[in-house]
Amino acid sequence: MTIQRRDIIHYKDDSSFLCINILSPYFEEFPERLVHCRGATTSLWRGYFAEYTITKGSLYITSLKRYVGFDREKRDFIEESTLDISFPDTKKCSFFSGWIEINIYPETFEDGKIKLLEIQKGDVVQEMLLTEAEFKTLKETETYKEFDSKHSFMWY
Repeated sequence: MTIQRRDIIHYKDDSSFLCINILSPYFEEFPERLVHCRGATTSLWRGYFAEYTITKGSLYITSLKRYVGFDREKRDFIEESTLDISFPDTKKCSFFSGWIEINIYPETFEDGKIKLLEIQKGDVVQEMLLTEAEFKTLKETETYKEFDSKHSFMWY
């Protein structure tokens, strides 16, 4: 299988790839707002890729794009924004509650800890620095398992 194109989050001075699919519940509620990819590529089975920013304690979607073709000369996909079509009212992700891992690579852990944001209805309610053991304990809770079942991503 092909590695999927990941979404990106910008938080403070960091940018990080996401290991979750923030938009799953949104497009379940508003399937008519999902604008599908015109071309087929195995690296984008969802049909879109997104970028998010946390500003003033709230989560916003800042970019939502799809592929619409392939430029043979540049050997790259042609992208098109669907942000305003998919999010006509607000860009705040008030539909999202859960956890966002900011530093997914061990070499970026702050003092060996994982930076995790807890989000409730689009607002950051807590920033946590967890050890690997603490993060593992959190992931074993029923609340986290339910969240993960709705938002998890296959990367291969």
